[in-house]
Amino acid sequence: MAFTTRFSVYLGLARKGIRLQQGRDVGVLETITVDKVMETEIDTLRESGSLTVAIDLYMQKRYHGLPVLNDDGRLTGIITVQDIDRIQGDSSDTGMHTVGEVCTRELLLAYPDGTIRAALRRIRVEKRESIASRCP
Repeated sequence: MAFTTRFSVYLGLARKGIRLQQGRDVGVLETITVDKVMETEIDTLRESGSLTVAIDLYMQKRYHGLPVLNDDGRLTGIITVQDIDRIQGDSSDTGMHTVGEVCTRELLLAYPDGTIRAALRRIRVEKRESIASRCP
């Protein structure tokens, strides 16, 4: 399992020397696959983990979203900054919530051999910030 955000896609491309200007060089996105820019060394959170721990991790590392795993290590959701903002607005004590109670369960999945353009299009159409990449 790997993880990609809009930000990490462009950062991954920049690391490879590919700089995109908005609305330009769209053709190059058809030639680059998800596996070239996906992050594979990522922190994860457990469903049973405290939301306070998730917030601390976000503050330290400035993540946009993190995968959520169950006790068997299977991907079950994603927790985003928006999820945390929503619960902080609804509750005065975020420490009472688990990551599993707050995370988004509907996942967007991409495969490593899919194109960056297709992954970014799905993120945009679904109005999401992140997409999980699953190995076949």
